Amino acid sequence: MRSPLPEELLLRSMPLYDGPRLVMGMFDAEAYWRPSELAKLPSLRPVQEHAAADYMDELLFPLCGEDGLAVTRHPRNAAQAAYLHDAGFYFRSLACNNAQTNGNEQRNKDVFQLVSEQCTEPKWKRLMRELPLAAYAVIPSAEAFVQKYGLDGAIPDAEVVKQVNSKAYSLRLAQQLDLNPPGRLAEGVDAVQQIGAELLNRHGKLILKDPYGVSGSGNLVVEVSALLTRLTDYLRAQERAGKQVQLIVEPWLNKQADFSCQLYIASNGWTELLGVQRMVNRQLNYGGSYAADAHLVNRLAEAGYFEHMERLAAQMYIDGYFGPVCIDSMLLENGEVFPVVEINARHSMGMLNHCLDAHLERWGKRSFLTCLQLGLPEREQQSSMQPRSMVEEDARTAGTADQDLSSSSTQFEQLLMQLDEIELLCTPERRTGVMPLSANTLFSPTVQNRSGRWYVSLVADNAAESEALGSQLHQALLAFGYRIYS
Repeated sequence: MRSPLPEELLLRSMPLYDGPRLVMGMFDAEAYWRPSELAKLPSLRPVQEHAAADYMDELLFPLCGEDGLAVTRHPRNAAQAAYLHDAGFYFRSLACNNAQTNGNEQRNKDVFQLVSEQCTEPKWKRLMRELPLAAYAVIPSAEAFVQKYGLDGAIPDAEVVKQVNSKAYSLRLAQQLDLNPPGRLAEGVDAVQQIGAELLNRHGKLILKDPYGVSGSGNLVVEVSALLTRLTDYLRAQERAGKQVQLIVEPWLNKQADFSCQLYIASNGWTELLGVQRMVNRQLNYGGSYAADAHLVNRLAEAGYFEHMERLAAQMYIDGYFGPVCIDSMLLENGEVFPVVEINARHSMGMLNHCLDAHLERWGKRSFLTCLQLGLPEREQQSSMQPRSMVEEDARTAGTADQDLSSSSTQFEQLLMQLDEIELLCTPERRTGVMPLSANTLFSPTVQNRSGRWYVSLVADNAAESEALGSQLHQALLAFGYRIYS
């Protein structure tokens, strides 16, 4: 890999793939990688957040390319599909849910398992072999999927993927390359207590991270020794029951910026640096992504950051991995750069935003990806609280399930119309505006929900314009009866 000059990163957003792709995947991949024998930190993650991940595959369409194929667990919202087509995203969409399969069975299977069950059907066999596979993340069932459809060589070994996605691997690799990672690996409760007390005394605040934790889950901030004691007691009980305790313990550092480097390692080892994305984090939760500006990119170049990324990618390839990589990094208030906070050996929200930038570039626009947690207006709540096909599957008919999907589509279509009426919606005639990227994560077609997660792109010329759009969107949603939680 040749580390590109900073100006090359700023001039344009290169497409991730050189042609259309077959796209599918699970956004909760870490749950499939995480060893069952590991002890867990306590979690306060709402049930709705777990449910939202089931629909997030609708966000993968930017990876498809023109005439690519996006396979999702649930049918794409009809109003959303029509909107995206009008916005210039010409991909095909296919849902893999099987009307003949019991709802509980479907919920317990991932997208690769559901599609693998259809491998004897000529239609599915033809479609799955038509295009190169772009899996959001390689989980164990992806290997069986590849074998059933004869797609050998399309993905790296699933066990390798599992290993390189552990935060313990990220830490060890950063140490091996002398990249001064901020965290320390604690194996066993006594180590957690010892390292935690030391960092708490020195920095006054720390973060405990599960090796396979994700944004909003598996990470805990500790500010007082009493909380550290309670947490170690909680972990010790699991250790006595036979669980293994392994955590990353990091000091709380005052950050100027969170950002990530987007890479792609080809199967022959050639690595392409795609760009740098700023990350918006709310507490420990993901809030959004947008392309880094010239000041940050030049600052990273001066620090030798891109050479570090080259070395890291080379070692990951030696360790057996190829495919998309997102490396989380941070810039401290004192100007120090930490190149590796953690490695995500998969596609990422930053990479999706990069692909949106590549799409919008023809109109001279940029994407500022934003995640909103919203409470639904009363009328949407009443509609969404009706029993859904996968909640009370024995009491529902296929025709009623179709009505549920229609209801979700109608609710979302109304939201699009409301945004369009106040000239806030991004359209072919109005290129600056709000571009909705998801619908099912907000208006669930299958479960009861009073709130939802909504992903949008604030399409603008620059960051200041996107901030103004974000403010207008907040005001509009409140006027429409939504509640904004974050």
